Amino acid sequence: MQDSYPRLEVDEEVDTAYLYFKNICEGEAVKQFSVTNKNGDTVLVVDLSQRGEILGIEFLNARTRFPGYFPK
Repeated sequence: MQDSYPRLEVDEEVDTAYLYFKNICEGEAVKQFSVTNKNGDTVLVVDLSQRGEILGIEFLNARTRFPGYFPK
């Protein structure tokens, strides 16, 4: 079965979610930038290719952003 994109993958242990826009090969994500909230806390990290293509977005504190993906 081939993956479809975009695809959301959650990691309950570290409370993150990653939104894939494509399959990411090792070493393909060469640039990152962080987005912070008004308190200065990082809320997400965007992974970019060498050409500036958005490969995926990592959401921190995912339980509050995607409550349906986590068991109660």
